[in-house]
Amino acid sequence: MLDVRQSIAALILGASLLLLLGVMLFLYRSRQDARRSLAAARWEAERAAERAKTAEAHARRLEEETRHLAEVRLPAAVDLHARGRTMSRQPGLLHPELEGAAVATHHAAAIGLLREAVQVTRARVSASAKATVSAAASLMQGLANQQYEQAHTLAQRFGDDTEAFEQVLRVQHVNAQLLRRCQGLAMLGGTWPGQLTEDTPLYDVVRGAMSRIEGHERIQVQFDQGRRVLRGQYVEPLVAALAELLANAVALSHPGTQVRVNFENVHNGIVITVDDAGIGLNPHLRGEYNAILSGRTPVDLATMGDPPRFGLPLVGVICARYGFQATLDRSPYQGVRAVVGVPTNHLAPPSSADRAGPEHAPLSSAAELPAPPSPSAHGPNNAPVPGTAGGLPRRRRRRQSADLSEASRPASPPLDPQTAASRMAQWWSGTTEGRIPDSEEGPRP
Repeated sequence: MLDVRQSIAALILGASLLLLLGVMLFLYRSRQDARRSLAAARWEAERAAERAKTAEAHARRLEEETRHLAEVRLPAAVDLHARGRTMSRQPGLLHPELEGAAVATHHAAAIGLLREAVQVTRARVSASAKATVSAAASLMQGLANQQYEQAHTLAQRFGDDTEAFEQVLRVQHVNAQLLRRCQGLAMLGGTWPGQLTEDTPLYDVVRGAMSRIEGHERIQVQFDQGRRVLRGQYVEPLVAALAELLANAVALSHPGTQVRVNFENVHNGIVITVDDAGIGLNPHLRGEYNAILSGRTPVDLATMGDPPRFGLPLVGVICARYGFQATLDRSPYQGVRAVVGVPTNHLAPPSSADRAGPEHAPLSSAAELPAPPSPSAHGPNNAPVPGTAGGLPRRRRRRQSADLSEASRPASPPLDPQTAASRMAQWWSGTTEGRIPDSEEGPRP
């Protein structure tokens, strides 16, 4: 009986121990689960804190990027596209890590819209400015032509008076400069030069350009030994372009220096070089000016400065419209060399250059009186040459035996205005008397 009780007690004790062990194991596992849950909660809390911190930093970067757009990038874009300041640095994103993000795309779109708005506005303003300038220039050009006619009438009336004729020469020279400015403005406005002439030697084209600028007495032109002739439809545009380049060379060099003009043969035509001993150009400005001369840069009359500088843009427009090429380079005289290329198809056949004719081309009427020559704008012998109605000198036939000697002979020193006026007065008086009918013999045929 006792053994049965002991066995039952042992079973109860064993079951109790097993139950206690199970409870302890359950409590241990619960504690482990609680620890893991607490660690996971802490990790989630840390992750949430990190995400909040990251979101706060991202929001701060977006705010800084937006402020950078408003305070730096947009003003720089305005300087470049609206004010034309090509030297200004164009900044990018303040935070490069945002490249490719939505905010970078939106900011780029905003800058693109600004650029498009500026371009549309500039196109409208430029079109309006061109129309206004062209109309005003045409009006002033008409008045300047009337002034030329009045001066021409005075030259006919006072041709025998040396002092009066000298004053007329000065008035006509100033009138030529005014006409050049009006013509340049009209061409920038989209009109054509407005003059047609016959085929003209390149040497006379250069002299025609000299007659339209101030300080022409400092220009030394090498005689064109090849006597190339430019087709008539290209004469006036080339005269206008060379006048601007010569005016720049004279204005930007010391008054005691000379501006040298030479003709050189090239494979596809001929080039006219203009060398000055002026202040020169740095490589950046030279590249910028060459881009203007190429005609690739659109002409915007509203961004030419104050006072406006439209000389090089005008040359660029002429080159793009008529097929010339113009570049600026460093001159051997430490200044600037302007090179104007004339294509072969712009030159007249050699036969038209060598056609026979009188020593001086006759004037068909008094209306074809040439523009008064400037003191140093004559050829190697400083003799006045009759010209066309457009003011360009006519070609003279030279004896073949004297060609080389005249081309190699140095130019005589420039005439003073009084001597030049006296010679022109004598020439005008002689040609006028030759056209007046003799009262005794009757009219000449």
